[in-house]
Amino acid sequence: MPGELYSFDEVPDEVHELNEHTASSPNASTEYFQTSRNEGSFWDVPKLWLQDIPTLLEETSLNLLVEYFAGVGQTSGSSIQYHCPNPDHLDEHPSFSVATSPDGRERAKCWSQCDWQGDALDFVEWQLGIETIDAIDWLQNWNQTASSNVPMAPTKEIRRLGHEAPVDYSSPARGTVANQTMSDYLMWRNWPTDVVSEFTLSVVQEPNGDLRIRHPFLTPDLDGNWIASYWQDRSTDNSGIKWKSTKNGTSTLYNLQSLERENLHTVVICEGPADTISASVALRDYDGIAIIGVPGAQAWRPEYAHLLQGLKIVVAADNDAAGQTLESAICRSVNHAVVIARPADGDITDTANTRGVESVREFLVAAINENTQVQHEAFHR
Repeated sequence: MPGELYSFDEVPDEVHELNEHTASSPNASTEYFQTSRNEGSFWDVPKLWLQDIPTLLEETSLNLLVEYFAGVGQTSGSSIQYHCPNPDHLDEHPSFSVATSPDGRERAKCWSQCDWQGDALDFVEWQLGIETIDAIDWLQNWNQTASSNVPMAPTKEIRRLGHEAPVDYSSPARGTVANQTMSDYLMWRNWPTDVVSEFTLSVVQEPNGDLRIRHPFLTPDLDGNWIASYWQDRSTDNSGIKWKSTKNGTSTLYNLQSLERENLHTVVICEGPADTISASVALRDYDGIAIIGVPGAQAWRPEYAHLLQGLKIVVAADNDAAGQTLESAICRSVNHAVVIARPADGDITDTANTRGVESVREFLVAAINENTQVQHEAFHR
């Protein structure tokens, strides 16, 4: 019986409410432990690799793997519940679970927004956005170091594009209305017009006719070309959902290409595209500084740390509980001290709007010039 594989009574009530259609399906438990995988991801996998996959899965603790990305979970019946590790899923009530079937197979599933499920290898492909062959290598290396919990970097450059490109349901908006929309957005943010080309901003129109400002997250493809693997679209007013993102792209860091600047000595990490642009505008006359953005407070991944080796790190996240969560995640993943710089007025963009760009510049430069490189409460001016 399906109920013997997974009891829906063990799923939190919040998950039931969000996924009534899933929980009421008589085949949901059976589907949860299906062993069939996406055949398209195996076309280029040698037969030897395919033969080793069952052994690799047996050797992998899926709970330990999920904990590496999502943090410590809570036992609920025969499964363990986690906050979903998908950075696009603001999972206030844990809706991601790992359960074991009677024959010992471990499967993970997000019962809410993502509607994702799979085994350990599926999970690595999903989290890192890499091909199956690379996921096998990564998982084998991770298993060797899992006991010491040493962060591992993917076998390829961070967040290389996998075989699946993001699907875009919006269309480019052009003409007078689009130009005015972008002009109003820049004026609202107090940004100069050249940020449009610097950050490849554009106006898009959703199927319902709403206009949004697209902030593309660029990643290098296998040929080294910077292309949009992910994006976040900002509403042009404060009604409805402020930020929307692609559902199936490869989430990465915003303004990742700034890490390729010459004579780099410092990286400033912000929370979201808007603060990244505002910080870049404030520091545009300073050399050797990269400004990158994490797509959300829960979106930092341990493998990002290897990109920051040898650099002074200044974290300028939002001045709230979510921002402190991001600060802690970054501090745990790097091997040296981090300067914590908390903006006075909520976030960097808010501070720039209320106190001026010059105030943000002074605030960030003071953090960058901090000599002790210890974590501290930032300047409230």
